[in-house]
Amino acid sequence: MSTSSRSLPRLLIAALFGVALSFTGPSSAAASTAPLPQDEPAQPAGPTEQAREHFRTALRLAQEGLVDEALVEAEAGARLEPGDPDGLNLLGQLYGQVGRDEEAESAFQRAMRSDPEWSDPFRNLGSLYMRQEKFSAAVAPLIHAAGIDASDPMLQAQLAVAFRESGRPDQALDAFERAWRLVPDNGRLALDVALARRAVRDDEGAIDAVEKAVELDPDSPMPHMILAQLYVDSDRVDYLVKAPALYRHVLELQPERAEVWLALARAYSQIAVRDEAEIALRRAIELGLDNPDVRFRLGQTLGKRQQFAAAEQEYDRVLAANPGAGGAHYLRGEARFNLNRFDEALEDFLAAIVATPGDPDPILAAVKVYMVQGDLEAAGSNLALARETNRSRAQVELATGRLRVRQGRNEEALVALDETLRLNPSLIEAEYLRGQAQLKTGLVEEGRATLAEYQRKLNEQRGGEVERLRVGVIGRAQIYVLRGQVFLNEGRLDESLEQLVAASELAPESRGVWSALATIYEARGESEEAAAARARAAQLPEGSD
Repeated sequence: MSTSSRSLPRLLIAALFGVALSFTGPSSAAASTAPLPQDEPAQPAGPTEQAREHFRTALRLAQEGLVDEALVEAEAGARLEPGDPDGLNLLGQLYGQVGRDEEAESAFQRAMRSDPEWSDPFRNLGSLYMRQEKFSAAVAPLIHAAGIDASDPMLQAQLAVAFRESGRPDQALDAFERAWRLVPDNGRLALDVALARRAVRDDEGAIDAVEKAVELDPDSPMPHMILAQLYVDSDRVDYLVKAPALYRHVLELQPERAEVWLALARAYSQIAVRDEAEIALRRAIELGLDNPDVRFRLGQTLGKRQQFAAAEQEYDRVLAANPGAGGAHYLRGEARFNLNRFDEALEDFLAAIVATPGDPDPILAAVKVYMVQGDLEAAGSNLALARETNRSRAQVELATGRLRVRQGRNEEALVALDETLRLNPSLIEAEYLRGQAQLKTGLVEEGRATLAEYQRKLNEQRGGEVERLRVGVIGRAQIYVLRGQVFLNEGRLDESLEQLVAASELAPESRGVWSALATIYEARGESEEAAAARARAAQLPEGSD
């Protein structure tokens, strides 16, 4: 039966079943109301017309929600016309409605064989397979359907999902791209394209597509969340400063979503806006994300803010829930060491050594405590353990040299210090200790020469101190600039201005700082101040950022 001969309304059936479905024999209204010719006796209906009447009745019953009764009628029609593609397609849909999937599959396949140029049974079989999570099986019928209805974006998208779920990301991307080209103003398809691009590691392309999805659907949280995640995962500062504003937009719509507060905290941490990260973490905890992982992140944030007592309390909570957490022991030990509570710090470092035996950091931290306490034997034992990890070798050798000099074992110290300088010549403390060890072993001339070399290197360092301080100031100014950009994107103009003014005070000769300050003034509508900042930037040489 050709597609052109079908006359039952396809949209009605599509609305009824939620997918493209069609039985379009002669119009039921025409069949039931057209007057018979007066000069001829009525002819009995043949099997084809009887079958169509059964199919029309089945469709009407299904529309009324009487699926079981509709199925009886459709089966009766199929017995009369076993090759009718419309009736078989309708029968397959009804079987699917009542969960008789094997019979639905058979009906669709028979409809496909009867009319291979009609896309609906191919699409419906593909949909059946996808509902059964047989995604690889769904690909072939959906490819056939998409070849017939190449201008149907939803069919292309359905094929893309089948490709994606069957582990064929490149083909999935092609199909999603075709669907999006057909309806470029569809935000959902823009998002699908973005995720498909990310699956093939085209992160820049993914960002472009999600930015379009955000533009098309500005009130939907999902595109904002995905774009923020892509920004955070990138290495580009111009992206990182935009991520918090996206999370803030989601929180304006859904302020009680704890996981968004947690994501916001991570975004702030990426650009060292740690006070805001702390606020976001505490809000996530208030909303129910009170677990060891979040407490650990809060402890890290507090430690980086030099709030060691508060950080210790968070690690206490982590360890109460998970006593064997080596990372929490190590970081709590560092907090306690900075609070000059060396015995407690040592307990934590030893616990961390047990929990993470291949990590030299807690071992070297324990050595640090032992040296403060004067327990040189224990320091030596731990250094032997650190050496076995075969990591951080220069630091291990330096600590060994330091200990051997203090023990008076100067020849052994020289071996360790020579190895330190071979591994990392910038550790000039090794040069000083080496000179001391040489003097104590009677190598007076060598010792003096070594100490002279140490002094030369130290003088070089001191000579470069002004430059390092300048670089350090510029670095701190850049942090203020980043914070200013973050707050600008969030619409917090007063705080943004505060950060940029601080940056200009730290680095008054930085062209980039004044350019950023001009941007803030423009956003605030302060045109005179913006012009003055822009003029100041123009007076500074290129590259003075």
